[in-house]
Amino acid sequence: MCVQLAGIQGGCPLAVPDREIRPRTALIAILSLAACAFLWGALITFSPGDWPSPHQFPHNDPPLNACGTLGAVLAFYFFHLLGDGAYPLILFATLAAILQIARGRVGNLFERAFGLALVSACTSASAHLVGDPRGAPLP
Repeated sequence: MCVQLAGIQGGCPLAVPDREIRPRTALIAILSLAACAFLWGALITFSPGDWPSPHQFPHNDPPLNACGTLGAVLAFYFFHLLGDGAYPLILFATLAAILQIARGRVGNLFERAFGLALVSACTSASAHLVGDPRGAPLP
């Protein structure tokens, strides 16, 4: 409901129209949020000693990753491919899933995905340029 102020004409720009969220859209949004929560747990508890990392042998058994072997594999490949750019990728994917649940849609999806790819690439490149040449993590 929008409150009209005295002397101001027009609608309420901040009001969100009442939209009915379709069950399929809600299910996809909830599954996306669950996947993001799983990936957060996997990325935060990443251990370079877990399989498939080649940096340690023998590998940790059981894996030290809170999400088990699947979490260790996903975290390893996220960090291997994206470096520190994995964090903004998962952050904004989580925010998109929350927005999908709250408002029922995410507008301009392709433009947002392109922007997210740029942010992730810039974060990865910046962390690589600023980071320790020996490969130690940022402080």
